[in-house]
Amino acid sequence: MSIKFISPKKSVNSAFLKLPVSVEKMEDFKLSLKNLYSKRNAAQDEEYHKGEIWNFLRKIFESDYSVQVNRPIDLAIFNGNTASAKPAVIIEAKSPTNVAEMFSAEHPNVKSLQELVYYFMLEYVQSGNHEIKWLAITNFDEWYFFDVKDFIRYFGNKTKPIYDQFLKFKANQMSGNKTSDFYNEIAKPAIDDFLASCDINVVHFSLADACKNVIASPGSKSGINSTKQSNAACHPERSVSGVEGSKKLLPLYKFLSPETLLAKPFANDSNSLDRNFYAELLHIIGLEEVKEEKGGKKVIRRKNPANRDKASLLESAIYQLEDDFPNKEECEAMALRLCITWVNRLLFLKLVESQILMYQKGDASYRFMSTDKIANFDELNIFFFKVLGKKIEDRDEDVLKRYPNVPYLNSSLFEPTEDEKHLKIRGIPDAQMEIWGKTVLKDERGKRAKGSLPNLDYIFKFLDAYNFASDAQGGVTSTSKTLINASVLGLIFEKINGYKDGSFFTPGFITDYMARDVLERTVVQKFNEKKSWKCENLEDVSDKIEDISEANEIVDDIRVADVAVGSGHFLVSALNRLLAIKSELNILCDADGKRIKRRDLILKVDNDELSVVDDEGEPFEYKPGNEESQRYQEALFNEKRRIIENCLFGVDLNPNSVNICRLRLWIELLKNAYYTKESDYKQLQTLP
Repeated sequence: MSIKFISPKKSVNSAFLKLPVSVEKMEDFKLSLKNLYSKRNAAQDEEYHKGEIWNFLRKIFESDYSVQVNRPIDLAIFNGNTASAKPAVIIEAKSPTNVAEMFSAEHPNVKSLQELVYYFMLEYVQSGNHEIKWLAITNFDEWYFFDVKDFIRYFGNKTKPIYDQFLKFKANQMSGNKTSDFYNEIAKPAIDDFLASCDINVVHFSLADACKNVIASPGSKSGINSTKQSNAACHPERSVSGVEGSKKLLPLYKFLSPETLLAKPFANDSNSLDRNFYAELLHIIGLEEVKEEKGGKKVIRRKNPANRDKASLLESAIYQLEDDFPNKEECEAMALRLCITWVNRLLFLKLVESQILMYQKGDASYRFMSTDKIANFDELNIFFFKVLGKKIEDRDEDVLKRYPNVPYLNSSLFEPTEDEKHLKIRGIPDAQMEIWGKTVLKDERGKRAKGSLPNLDYIFKFLDAYNFASDAQGGVTSTSKTLINASVLGLIFEKINGYKDGSFFTPGFITDYMARDVLERTVVQKFNEKKSWKCENLEDVSDKIEDISEANEIVDDIRVADVAVGSGHFLVSALNRLLAIKSELNILCDADGKRIKRRDLILKVDNDELSVVDDEGEPFEYKPGNEESQRYQEALFNEKRRIIENCLFGVDLNPNSVNICRLRLWIELLKNAYYTKESDYKQLQTLP
């Protein structure tokens, strides 16, 4: 048993790590780090340095969360800013020169850790505070964070001697009643046993190392105020570039955040809906969400006559169809089905475009979702069926010239539906549409846009106002676009699809729990049956696997069926979980059947999203043509395709649900679409 020191990156939720951060926020963080480091003064005592740490943390957590002394605790970050808020992060602070009492790898069982154990027991055992998330020790230079789960497992365990000893100590029933007696006679031997009997991950970072990535601000005299004790690497002339420095600081920025230290939800949580995106999309279609008088259920319906816009997709479609469908209900239902089909295509294409732009490092020549490329609905119809639905070699010459970088998508999504026998999107007239009152669009002054826009131009500008990266890689961005990921789209698909009955979207934490619980037990059971083993968990199975090919066959033999598939949320969770299980079993293989070792590529599920990282926690980024990157991307694509085609089944009374489920699974596959070697890495592998 031992202590393992890990970087902040390894302790940050992978899904959160992939979210981009604005330049402004990173610059504020870098300035805060710089200011903190400049305050280091060996001539000053512990209270001085504690005060500077307090200033630093208060700046990071702003006014939403209190940071204060909570006697006898040196510092605490509270789970809110009200009087009833409880400490969530407990911090023991020492001065930089107090080497004897400072926790370290060489000398772990010293006073600082003994004090931290005492503070934990005061809060957790005596006060019943179960909101603690982390416990930290710092001497200003070095920072160590302990996950509270490790402390609960030992020091909060009623069967351990220290638990009863602490209660007796607080009741003055021990021979010594000073805190120093508790540290020496109770905490010290307990910590020895704790360190000997438990595997503990401790997050560690050095302030000096972090400051290597802080660049001097323009006009500053010396960048970081370097004292005699400071690390020379902190001098601005030796620091890395601003962009690279910000990127290297991202994991620390995200670790020292409410989302990590206080376990607060973050923006791309698949359980939450982006209300603004959803509401404006409904406006463009011609729909509205209302609450029924009886029962208060929210349903989606055609807008009230007073609020209808003739240029919306729905009203335009109804106008074109009403002569052929005199029955009002039948006409409205047909028009809405068509609108859902068209919107599904447009959203999918925005994801495709975003994926291609990510591969091509933002090269604008690969953009196609704009009126510069698609001027009107007639051109959009050609784009659907004469471009995306045709192989490159089968496209017309003028199409090839106009869209040289648009891939062929071998998908039934770009085949005319039965409904489109009555009306294709080219039948929608180009007309001016009123901009939604709370639109995301901005005018040239940066104010909220008003007035009207051509309807197709409005659609493209609206979609372009959001970040549709299907598998974001994080980073620092100068834009403030809200991320719309596949899970959020799935939620929107389901809500629009269930417009008549207010269908319920199963939250991601539920589908992920169901998939994990069922599939992990099923995999263990399958191996036990096939191999006559008596394994109890995936770790046991992994230890026994010798034949990688056979192991993959056993996992691939699993069948998952959802008899009310809806948007396919559960099947997507099952897909991600099966991939994570293969990674955990260390049986993930490339196209040639060679194993991709877990230390090279780790697949795990965070927040109902599949994360692909290396052993250092760095998100995998596909680089077309790079041999190793190409191997991994093709492996992920082929594994997903195999599972989707052979293992996942869904049915639903609503045919639209099946189409949306198929679309969601295509989106998951799209995340790992790759450029083929045969095309000299110019054409994407087509969807099944």
